Amino acid sequence: MTEIFSERGWSRTQVGSCENGRVYKGTGWGRDQVGSSENGCVYKGIGWSRDQVGSYENGRIYKGTGWGRDQVGSYENGRIYEGTGWGSSRVGSCEGDEQEAAAAAFLLLLTED
Repeated sequence: MTEIFSERGWSRTQVGSCENGRVYKGTGWGRDQVGSSENGCVYKGIGWSRDQVGSYENGRIYKGTGWGRDQVGSYENGRIYEGTGWGSSRVGSCEGDEQEAAAAAFLLLLTED
C-alpha cells in the first residue's frame, strides 16, 4: 500500500492511499475509493462510471488525455510537486510505490473535487 501525505508549510497529514491500482481518500475504515490507475492512466470514479482524467509517466503527472494533456505536477524520490520547472512547489509526499503515488497525487492533491 502506498500512503499519500499533504505537506503545506510545516504540517504533514495523510490524505489517502493507493492499493492495487485503487485510489482511496481518507484513512482506515473511513476511507472511500475515488478512482483508480491502470497502465499509466488515472481514472476518477469507479466501475462503469469511471472517466480517464489524467496520466503519468517518467516522473510527470498530466491532466487530460492525448494531445490535449497538460503537465500539472511531478514526483521524484517520494516527493510530489505541483506545477512545472522553476514554478513548481512541493505539495506532498508518498511512502511506497511512486507510480501508485502519481495517480493518487493527481486525484487527492492536484485537482479540485
